[in-house]
Amino acid sequence: MSSSHSLAIDDESAPGCAVAAPSAARAASVWAPAHLGGLSEHLPVDLVDRALDATGKREVRVRMLPSRVVVYFVLALAMFPELGYRSVFTKLCLGTGALASVTGSALTQARRRIGVQPLRWLFDLLRGPAPCTTREGSWFRSYRICAIDGTILTLPDTTQIQTKYGKQAGNHGGTGYPQARMVALIACGTRTIIDAVFGPTSIGETTYTPALLPAMAPGMIILADRNFASAKLLHQIRAAGADFLVRVKNGRNLPVHRQLADPREGTARELMGLYHERWEIETAFREIKSTLLQGRVLRSRTVQLVEQEIYALLIVEQLLRTVMSEATNTVPGLDPDRASFTIALSTAKDLFILGPAASTRQPQHTGWQALAGTIGTHVLDRLLPKRRMRTGTRTVKRAISKHQARASKPHGPTRNATLSVEILNTGALLTPTAKA
Repeated sequence: MSSSHSLAIDDESAPGCAVAAPSAARAASVWAPAHLGGLSEHLPVDLVDRALDATGKREVRVRMLPSRVVVYFVLALAMFPELGYRSVFTKLCLGTGALASVTGSALTQARRRIGVQPLRWLFDLLRGPAPCTTREGSWFRSYRICAIDGTILTLPDTTQIQTKYGKQAGNHGGTGYPQARMVALIACGTRTIIDAVFGPTSIGETTYTPALLPAMAPGMIILADRNFASAKLLHQIRAAGADFLVRVKNGRNLPVHRQLADPREGTARELMGLYHERWEIETAFREIKSTLLQGRVLRSRTVQLVEQEIYALLIVEQLLRTVMSEATNTVPGLDPDRASFTIALSTAKDLFILGPAASTRQPQHTGWQALAGTIGTHVLDRLLPKRRMRTGTRTVKRAISKHQARASKPHGPTRNATLSVEILNTGALLTPTAKA
């Protein structure tokens, strides 16, 4: 840094932060990284400030890393899991002209300072089903199609994290990393998150589910697999006003309460077809774990920061899914399933380095392009083909262990095969070879 610039660091700033301060432009630059590129329109700074005020995390004095900037930094970490703290913060500053001379330890301390609450507040505000103008996959009769299920997130193996999030036991020695269980309720048509809850894996999916009951409402039909076929839980869902379609185990005998002469709510065949929409939540989980996280273990090494990181992942997923829904809504009759999450994420990451100037509404665009925005335009330009019917034998295509894959017991269905051997006699006699 040039010697003609002095450093303005208040006594509460984390060590390792440095920003040049004499000019007004330099002083204002500490706020410049408060953006999320092309997603900023859906998460403006006044919304982040509301979250900080509501949770008491707004700073009293301007720091080198204002709390507003730290929130956007945490969300940026969710978009770039392959990069370290300083590299992500550099990307945050590239399109703003702000200085990026911040150490990794300063960024870690800034994350601790804001804690979990602002991210949880933002998720509570942003969650919910996005509007969808296409009924296919989104509505069944007058019901909004929703699904509930759980998934597992892998956490760093630190002593501090293990105080709350333990390792699961198993037949092969258990897991090598601590894990968190997340249970979510999504709108199947747009895959937007209606609500989610997470915690240790020692608590089961059905025990977490009652926390999602306030998000269930009349007009919803909740799809779930057989693990959710608990009489108590299903009564709670009905008490919340929602209907449900849940698969049960083959050996379970359910009493018939009454026969319905007129299937006004759907025939058995229609309901069986509807149940396949439950796979949308599996796709949503894959977007978070495989596309956003790229299959990685979460980066945070304390309980507080792990929970902050999980909320950041949920927020980024919701923002991208909202933008994608807005894009598909501009084309009448377009199934939201044809929008590519990978394209949306890739475009959002490309726009990120442009800074706040990467507005999703470009003035040179007209018609549906102006409505869809830059991210939406790229999504609509490279639509996925129509989805194939998701039916098939429940088999393991590739076992986790190569030894299991070579086991004598097959993984899929088999059928008997008959082999016949026919010996042909050519009439020629073989003579023994003479000994020397």
